Amino acid sequence: MLRFLWCWLPGLLLLAGQPLFAQQQAVKIQGTILDSLDQPLVGATVILMHAQDSLMESFALADDKGHFLVQTTQPDQYLLQITYVGYGTFVRALEITAGQPDVQFGAIRLNPDAITLADVTVKDSFIPIVIKNDTIEYTADAFKTPPNAVVEDLLKKLPGIQVEQDGTIKAQGEEVQNVLVDGKPFFEDDAKVATRNIPADIVNKVQVFDQKSDFTEFTGIEDGQEEKTINLTIKDGKNKGTFGRVEGAYGLDERYKAAGNINRFNKKMQLSVIGNSNNINEQAFSFQEYLNFMGGLEDLMSGGELDADQFPVNLLDNSGETRAKSGGINFNYDFPNKTDLRSTYFYSDSDNQTQTDSELRNLLGSGFYNTENSGLNRSRIGNHSLRLRLKKAIDDSQDLLFKGNAALIQNRSQRLSDVGSSLGGLALNASDQFNNSHLEGLNWDSQLTYRKKLSKKGRFLTLEGRFGGQNSLTTSNLLSANRFFTEPILTDTTAQQQTTDIRTTELEGTLNYVEPLAKNHFLKLDLSSRYLQNARQKDFFDWQYASEYLYNEDISNRFDRTVNESIAGTSYKYVRKDFNLSAGVDLQQTRLLNTLNNSNTPLQKTFYNWLPNAQWSYAIGSNENLRMRYNAQVRVPGPEQLQPAIDNSDPLNIYQGNPDLQPELIHQLNLNYNKFNQFFFRAFFMGINAQWMQNRIINTVQIDDQLQRFIRPENVQQEWQVNSYYSFEAPIPGSELKGSLDGNLRFQRSNLLINEQLDGYQLWDIRQSLRLENRSKDKIDLAATYTLGFLGTFFPNSPTLDLPFANHTFELSSYWYPAKSWSINCTVSHQRFTKTELETEGWTNTLLDAGIQKTFKDNQWSLYLKGINLLDQELLYQRNSLGNQFFINEKNRLGRVFQLGLRYKIRSFGQ
Repeated sequence: MLRFLWCWLPGLLLLAGQPLFAQQQAVKIQGTILDSLDQPLVGATVILMHAQDSLMESFALADDKGHFLVQTTQPDQYLLQITYVGYGTFVRALEITAGQPDVQFGAIRLNPDAITLADVTVKDSFIPIVIKNDTIEYTADAFKTPPNAVVEDLLKKLPGIQVEQDGTIKAQGEEVQNVLVDGKPFFEDDAKVATRNIPADIVNKVQVFDQKSDFTEFTGIEDGQEEKTINLTIKDGKNKGTFGRVEGAYGLDERYKAAGNINRFNKKMQLSVIGNSNNINEQAFSFQEYLNFMGGLEDLMSGGELDADQFPVNLLDNSGETRAKSGGINFNYDFPNKTDLRSTYFYSDSDNQTQTDSELRNLLGSGFYNTENSGLNRSRIGNHSLRLRLKKAIDDSQDLLFKGNAALIQNRSQRLSDVGSSLGGLALNASDQFNNSHLEGLNWDSQLTYRKKLSKKGRFLTLEGRFGGQNSLTTSNLLSANRFFTEPILTDTTAQQQTTDIRTTELEGTLNYVEPLAKNHFLKLDLSSRYLQNARQKDFFDWQYASEYLYNEDISNRFDRTVNESIAGTSYKYVRKDFNLSAGVDLQQTRLLNTLNNSNTPLQKTFYNWLPNAQWSYAIGSNENLRMRYNAQVRVPGPEQLQPAIDNSDPLNIYQGNPDLQPELIHQLNLNYNKFNQFFFRAFFMGINAQWMQNRIINTVQIDDQLQRFIRPENVQQEWQVNSYYSFEAPIPGSELKGSLDGNLRFQRSNLLINEQLDGYQLWDIRQSLRLENRSKDKIDLAATYTLGFLGTFFPNSPTLDLPFANHTFELSSYWYPAKSWSINCTVSHQRFTKTELETEGWTNTLLDAGIQKTFKDNQWSLYLKGINLLDQELLYQRNSLGNQFFINEKNRLGRVFQLGLRYKIRSFGQ
């Protein structure tokens, strides 16, 4: 690992010369802040700033006894500023010299009409952090950021906020779900679009809070449905005008990047346009965005299709080489008649090519057989996505809310692979396969909600209608040559064209009524009806000579699935400021109507389920809460699971649906605890999620003598799993460091049905990480993270089949600002996988990225040089365990890249 430590040398040398970290003894400045009645002013803000330029050196919040502590190691002339809302400002001049004793102020009393003490002038008086009820508000100018910084750079400097390397944001121990700009959504569903495109220097305040649900905001009745949210308020004078950034970079081997954004804001309107084009594996969309294009994960699991072949090969691991381009428009407008429009359009195009070499260990009886697969995949995916939200306040007691989204997707993919299976070192089959497919799909969803506050206080009525659908057509050309090494050798060739035509329509209506029983006591009544219709036509055409295809009537079929759900339920709610309790039960009738090939005798089944639900939340303190939630739900099998059509796209793994499947009944229990100390910036968050599934649908497998697998879904009695996780973050006493611990544990008890033999297995997935970083980031920003991962599948009845393994990841990142206009960065990621019995040795990999940037022309321009994968690691290694299969993947990835780039800031405010 010494070979990559050189990039840390500048940072280490700087730290060695910084008295901040070790050499100079810190001078502590302490005191107690009281009001005129000698009561502590809890949360009063204390700032130690340099007298010459008013730059902040240190700050603190008074604790529950009014005590504060700030410190410095740099001799200088300082101003100590103390503020508390409604009490004015206290300022005292200080001179700190080397080796002087700590400063004790004793009791400092503030009066409601206090004026500035001492004859000094503060150039820029600001309060870095203020606690306002349930909101923590940061003043952006109190935290120095480098030139050309974006909001993500600002968030990294805020106490209590953590930004992961992939851009994921955590605040007070919880992942941030939404980022708003002046209270309005900015490219919904991906917070990183806002944090990586909005410049930091236009932000006035960063507000962190728990955003209430639409129901709570309208009724004032807490329902516990909250999402951690960040709101960015824009500075006066910069919330009206045009701003943005354009960027271009080029490097060796014709590697390029072009990106930009332009924003036009005023009091009523927000208009933003973003764009990006590159061939350096910067993805055009995230996994969540792709799910939105496909109709959303929940919709896919309940009504639509979730085909792994429709997903980009590199969506989750950034493997292969990708050319990507994307663009989007965000438009928000507040009309004068209490009508608000929120809209987002997004386009993306991604072209990826990935070489994958895999080795699989497959369970068979009391042992295993091996499968090796070498394949080249190419996929090109284009998406158009539109999301609208229109809200109309009819008057103070009623409103209308419309939500709509639509997505158009095109996916072209090619897969060329060479597959072979062996048992005990003896080859039993081999297959050369080529698959060329083209998918075109359109998904849409619309929802109209009417909400009314009735005459009696606390009485509410909500009516909601929903209409959605999903249409797609997939055309696949399959060519495979299969050999089975029997005596004599058997050969089989498949040459087919397959088309899958899917039509889905969904209608849903809901009525909610809330009746107040007494103060803080409510009764809620719910009625809903849902109609879901799937038509799935799968046709097979056998290739004939002279490029002709002959329709294969024997295996082609049409399958129609109709789902009718009717739910009637009631729940009791008890609500007060610090306590929320609800309990109820729903009765759900589910009618499944399955029709094969337009049969006159469709298969109809009706199920009745009692679905209890309960929710409890307790605010132990202003920043400490405990939440519990339980619910039961019915999940109907998907159309692909039901349709008895043969899927032979992989001739060694034949899949066929099962029209006799029953719905799953799923019980879920969630328990969460969250505590944040705003005085010492300590955060602790933990949760346990348990799930028990009845009539669980699993894939049963029949394996013949030539190791050809025939897969069919079946219901088993039950399965269950438990997920637990925690996160702890705190400054380290006596140092300028802060640390965090994050852990996750998943235990799953599942079933396997192989060759009609039912067996159970246990899956353990454990991750633990430790992160250390410095708190003062004006000159240098250092962070080190170590993660230990453990994954193992265990068979209680056959312990010799157990296969656990571990992997270690060590990440280092540094940002050094040696001068006002210069910045240098370096990131190292080192992975090590322990050896398993399938491998002769373990596997290690080290990735190194670095860059240097220079700003000029009043920070309007910046020139940068960056290197990606400087050690030229061209292989991506993966291991996973999926019950009856353990696999090892090796994929190609982008090699070494050097780029020289130029950025320009666009600024035109007040117009």
